[in-house]
Amino acid sequence: MIRLIAAIDARRGLARDDTMPWHLPEDVARMRQLLEGKDVLVGQKTLESFGKHLPVGATFFTAHRGMDFPAFFAEHPDAWVAGGEQVYAATIAYADELYLTEIAQDYNCDKFFPEYQQDFALVQQEPRDGYTYSVYQRHTL
Repeated sequence: MIRLIAAIDARRGLARDDTMPWHLPEDVARMRQLLEGKDVLVGQKTLESFGKHLPVGATFFTAHRGMDFPAFFAEHPDAWVAGGEQVYAATIAYADELYLTEIAQDYNCDKFFPEYQQDFALVQQEPRDGYTYSVYQRHTL
């Protein structure tokens, strides 16, 4: 199962000036827990931004231009994708589930998560103060 994980604002924003404009320690802890011991595909800037927040035991793979995503996912069928914008755009077509932290506020971002509402159905929500943890599954035919 291929899963994308992201925190997005009210307009699907991911970042502004290559940084997340919000500070949600609980969300960082949740992401670390979900990715612990998993295969994680990320872009180089996203990997560098994790800093001390790298999940324990996760194996990171850096996405690159010209990467063969079908081959990668065939070799890593239980992978997670953790950003950034270009990696999400290139991999959402392969995703089975989306784990999104949906922040109610608009942070005027300049990097965005791809459109997903037509292809995915909401299957789980956990409201928090100012944001919601949501899980979406791809529609089946």
